[in-house]
Amino acid sequence: MAGMTETSDLFQTIDSDDTNDALALLQLLAQKDQQLSDHQHTIQSQSKQLQAQAKLIQLLEEKLRLAQLKRFAASSEKMPCQIDFFDEAELEVSLSDLEDAESNEAPKAAPRKRKKRDGFSEDLPRVRIDLSLSDDEKAGAERTYFSKVKEELDIIPAQARVLEYWQEKAVFPETEEGYQPIKAAERPVHPLGKCLASIALLAFILVSKYADAIPLYRLEGILQRYGARISRTSMAHWMIRLGDDVLQPLIEVLSRHQIKADYLQADAPFVRNEWT
Repeated sequence: MAGMTETSDLFQTIDSDDTNDALALLQLLAQKDQQLSDHQHTIQSQSKQLQAQAKLIQLLEEKLRLAQLKRFAASSEKMPCQIDFFDEAELEVSLSDLEDAESNEAPKAAPRKRKKRDGFSEDLPRVRIDLSLSDDEKAGAERTYFSKVKEELDIIPAQARVLEYWQEKAVFPETEEGYQPIKAAERPVHPLGKCLASIALLAFILVSKYADAIPLYRLEGILQRYGARISRTSMAHWMIRLGDDVLQPLIEVLSRHQIKADYLQADAPFVRNEWT
C-alpha cells in the first residue's frame, strides 16, 4: 500500500507540473499576441503618418512652385501651366486640414489656457441688432432685458453712384445799363479740374493700384460690375496727372526723406531718377 501511495503522489506531481507549464506557455503566447497586435497598430499608425507627411510635402511643393510662378513668371495672370496647380484657396484649406490632423495624432500636451479675444476695435461703427421675443413668448414675464451674445465683422460692398452738381443761380433786377446780373453758387474745387471721377473714386483707384497692387485692367472690370464704365486709359491719365501735378509736393518731400537714408532698396526693373 505504501508503494501505491508514493506512485499516486508522483503522478499528481507530474500532472501539476504539466499544468503549470501549460498555463505559463499560454500566458507567454498571449503576451506574444498582444505584442504582435501592438506592433501592427504601431505600423499602421506610422504608415498613416507617412502618407499624411507625403501629402503635406506634395502640397508644400505645389505651394512653393505657385509662389515662384507668381514672383518670377510673366505679369499676366493667365499662366500656361495654371491648370496643373492647386487652387490657392483649396491649397490653404488642405494644408490647414493636414496640420489639424497631425496635431490630433501627436501626443497631447498639457492644455494651455486659451487667451480671450479682446473683440473688435471700438473705433469701428457699430449697429445694434435686437433679437426680440414675441408677445406670446414673454407673456406673463416680470421683466425682460437684452444681453450681447455675439459680434460679427460686417463690410459694406462698394457701390457706384453718380454725383449730380446742381448750381443755384440768382438773377438780380436789371441795372440802369441794361445788364441783368446773375450770381452763381461757388463750385467745389477738384484736384484735376474737369474730371469725370470724384475725389473718392480717385482715392479708390490710387489705393487699389499702388497699395493693393490691382492692375488697371482689373479695376476696369471691377468698376464695370458696379455699373460704371471707366476705361483703363482714362484711369491711367488720371494717375499721371495726379503724380505730375497734385501729388508732386508730396513726392518731393518723400524724395528728400529717401536721400537722407544710408541706402535705398527697390523692387523695380527701371527707376527714373528725377531728383534735383
